[in-house]
Amino acid sequence: MNIGAHIPSKNAIDEITKRKGDTFQIFISSPQMWKSPKPREDVDILQDYKGPIYVHAPYLINVATPNNKVRHPSRKLLKDTCKVAASFGAKAVIVHGGSVGEGGDIAKGYENWRKAIQEVESTGMRILVENTAGGKNSVARYMDSINRLWEEMEISMLDSVLIPVIPGPVAFQQKRQ
Repeated sequence: MNIGAHIPSKNAIDEITKRKGDTFQIFISSPQMWKSPKPREDVDILQDYKGPIYVHAPYLINVATPNNKVRHPSRKLLKDTCKVAASFGAKAVIVHGGSVGEGGDIAKGYENWRKAIQEVESTGMRILVENTAGGKNSVARYMDSINRLWEEMEISMLDSVLIPVIPGPVAFQQKRQ
């Protein structure tokens, strides 16, 4: 079992060593801005780390939304995050499932997810979908909606690309390997 924490990005290896963990999650860009991450200056240090590293994508990402002005930048930011995460060998990028908004068609949200996954497949990065705490039309709020998202992805994607995850404060759980 891996024990870890969501820690500050700067000096991440030193920080997780101090905490006596063996895995960690970091942001590689501002979680509340539409700015793509820059290449890491500590890429060699991160590549040499023996434990799994996870990257949390910015909170603003919503690839499920029917709103093009949000969905398209979300796909780009997710892909850019995946590219940088892949550069240092991150195990996966964690992203919230998003929402289709009040009165939106949740089936369209699943379709939008398929398209987003197709765009990031070329990065080779695994995507973990974190459950969403709120929002009536969230595509990953309840277990049945997470299950539906998983089923939709299995129809058209490789098993290794999308794995629903419900993280705890110190452990990451994966549905499939």
